[in-house]
Amino acid sequence: MFQVEQSDYLTIIRLKNPMLCLSSAVFGGGLRLIKNIINCTLSDQFLEFPEEMIDFCKNLAIKHDCCQQSTAVLLTAVPQKYGVWSESGYCFVTAGLGNAVPLLKKKENKVEEKLFCFPGTINTISLIPKALSETALIEAFGLVKISIASIVSQWSFALYGEKNICVGTPTDCSLVICPLSKNQLSFAGLNTEIGEETVKNISEALFSVISKKYPSFYRSNRPI
Repeated sequence: MFQVEQSDYLTIIRLKNPMLCLSSAVFGGGLRLIKNIINCTLSDQFLEFPEEMIDFCKNLAIKHDCCQQSTAVLLTAVPQKYGVWSESGYCFVTAGLGNAVPLLKKKENKVEEKLFCFPGTINTISLIPKALSETALIEAFGLVKISIASIVSQWSFALYGEKNICVGTPTDCSLVICPLSKNQLSFAGLNTEIGEETVKNISEALFSVISKKYPSFYRSNRPI
């Protein structure tokens, strides 16, 4: 279904055939067909404006022989060595929680400064093995976001208590893809097999990433 190329600064997923993709990627985002996914670590670059990000991503795609029109690029400050694949091999996650935030800003009980240990950003790539309708793909994308919020909230509660419950970072980027077929699944919600697998893969990979960086989180939340 796909091939993976990886270095300290890049994870490139090359799909055998075009797949339907829904993502919040800074380049190639939205609902579209794609053949390449690039998760890139920005080492020395600081791309402040959208135009700079777009130009950087275009040049990145060209440099690595990826067609711009069929490539999605996710950016992060997190080294790719901190990336983890789910056991199924269908989900890849890189995560930093230095800029983790609650769902709503609070005037009081602000997250303490000690929480901010850069880098930050949670990038998730979910490969759904079965064809989905556009509606079902949107459902699956929503489950990815719910899964991220669930794991990050557990992390922030375990380390900082109930006053600092976080659900993600402001720069999180998620991508979900599935194969093309006339035989599509119409639903991918929580009670469906594909929905449950999506949640399991994201939760498993993100839990593993966070546990590597924060051993105390693993000790307090390890599976029984």
